Amino acid sequence: MEKEKNLNEEFDNINVPLNPDPEGLPPIDFEKTPIDQWRRLSMAHRMCSELLRKSTGLEDVSQPALLAALASDPNGVADSQKVLAEMLHVTPATITVSLRSMQRNGYVTKQVDENDQRRKRIILTEKGKQASKLLIGFSNLLDSDMYKGFSDEERELCSQFFQRMTENLEESAGNIRRIIRRRQRYAAAQAEMAAEAAEQSVEE
Repeated sequence: MEKEKNLNEEFDNINVPLNPDPEGLPPIDFEKTPIDQWRRLSMAHRMCSELLRKSTGLEDVSQPALLAALASDPNGVADSQKVLAEMLHVTPATITVSLRSMQRNGYVTKQVDENDQRRKRIILTEKGKQASKLLIGFSNLLDSDMYKGFSDEERELCSQFFQRMTENLEESAGNIRRIIRRRQRYAAAQAEMAAEAAEQSVEE
């Protein structure tokens, strides 16, 4: 009985609104939601980027950000695929696929680390260095076009708004993970109590 009481005290707020009542929610204007606006912006940016690459024969560069990340090092070198994945905020598996394409097209090469035979350094080839210069120039051009008519203060505000929205969602993700863990513990505790009750019933 004491165990059941403690369980109820720990999980008295377990029914948090992870599944809100749709009847109580305001209608969604999809053209004005931040995520839809971001999607449209991302699609327009990607289309312009693809056209610029096509105009200079770089349409086989599937991941411009990867070359730009490598070019951020003075020697065009990343110590490992993991380092690149962290820089681009993607999974190592995604980097593996992208590197395979970049290596096949002659933009990057791999070299075994002398100090750690298990690790391979990623290195920009000369072709990759030339391509990265063009791609960085394209990126600056698109940023300039994207912010056309914006003051410096407005550009800074945009950056701050995106940062705040990202931080808010990251906080929400953390809260949801905690709720899920609490529900899992609650379910496990209930199952344990049911098993104990069944065992006592058999003994009686």
